[in-house]
Amino acid sequence: MSNTSRTVEGKDENEIFILQKLTRRTLALENVDITVKKRGRAAEVLVEEAMSSEESCVEEDENGKPIILGYKIKRLSWESRRFTSVKQYLDKAMAESQTQRARDRALPRTDHEEESPMLPPKDLPDWAISSTE
Repeated sequence: MSNTSRTVEGKDENEIFILQKLTRRTLALENVDITVKKRGRAAEVLVEEAMSSEESCVEEDENGKPIILGYKIKRLSWESRRFTSVKQYLDKAMAESQTQRARDRALPRTDHEEESPMLPPKDLPDWAISSTE
């Protein structure tokens, strides 16, 4: 099994995953029952530059065709616990809104050995950035 990053229609595979992740979390935020204040705070951090990156775990089938077995997530070293909690809450809400079939077909995500080299976006609120960077 290898970790790889490919290009799909001019976009890096990781860019596509990040946009999909951002879309899922934004949809979840629209559908969860939380206060306006909490919704606003969560919306502040739902930006492309604050999403962790992923790598595909790929194996070839008997015909040499690549098959994606799962994804390894590169965590953001600067991410605060509160920000992590917001993302986990939205991910859980999204998963619960999916059909059982969609949940069964979801590929596993595990932590990558390396952290993401991405720096925090300049406009991210202070509460989203760990003070022990």
